[in-house]
Amino acid sequence: RSRSGAVPAHRSRNILEQVLEPGGSLGGRDLQYKHPEGYQTFEYAAGWRIENPMLFLRYSAEMEHLRSSLRELRSAGADIPKMKVRRALWEATRLLPAELDTELNETMLVHGTAPERVLQIITQGFNERFAGRGLFGQGVYYAEDVAKTDQYVTPDRDYRENKEGESDPLYDLHRLLYGDEKSHPKDVFYVFICRVLLGAPARTKDATTQLDNPGASVWSAGVTDPGEGRELAKMPKSSTGEPFHSLIAELGGRVVRFREFVSFHGEVRAYPEYLIAYRRVAPRLP
Repeated sequence: RSRSGAVPAHRSRNILEQVLEPGGSLGGRDLQYKHPEGYQTFEYAAGWRIENPMLFLRYSAEMEHLRSSLRELRSAGADIPKMKVRRALWEATRLLPAELDTELNETMLVHGTAPERVLQIITQGFNERFAGRGLFGQGVYYAEDVAKTDQYVTPDRDYRENKEGESDPLYDLHRLLYGDEKSHPKDVFYVFICRVLLGAPARTKDATTQLDNPGASVWSAGVTDPGEGRELAKMPKSSTGEPFHSLIAELGGRVVRFREFVSFHGEVRAYPEYLIAYRRVAPRLP
């Protein structure tokens, strides 16, 4: 198959429900959509496995590029630590039918977004060129806790019956995922479960300097404002001057509650494996 699609993930429902179990507190100052009733947890509404052969082909080609790059770095004496994600997420996603290449620091992470962006990610993948300013640069951000990604989602309220304008991403998305109005669960939010190639990452706590090489910048020469950074610094052991493959914002410093994982080549170093539609669950009345 060459076309992209979304296949209902009925058999994986129990696993996807585990991914929706938040590890940290909900809400916060970055919350894009403030729920009118408040909420305490999440409820699974629907899930799909994404099938996009062209995207996966690009992703697989990048895996081979990173394999060669990491082989060279290790032979030059570089110490590339194995990355570990939050145990609860690892425990849940390891049950999914996806073999991860730990030598490439391939991990399962989550990414929340607005419903208007979902179809674009399914069909075209991630693209940091559309990203705005961020605390850790203009890349694609991933997390290891849905409590973090929930800060950046907005609701998909109702089934879009009629197309609005020449290009209507919600109209097309609803036909891909639901088919008809009766199948739309209403008032849902979306989060992707993604395979992400972290490779040899730079780590930071302040968005400016490397944690493993104190005093060295995480950014390429010429970047003076971390919020506008688009290219990471060159890896010290790379003979070709290749930049770090990803950026990890560790807890401490400017990161208080959740680690963040940033890719500046999201179109080839991440693949949207699953999509979950979920609801925010308001507390019971006293």
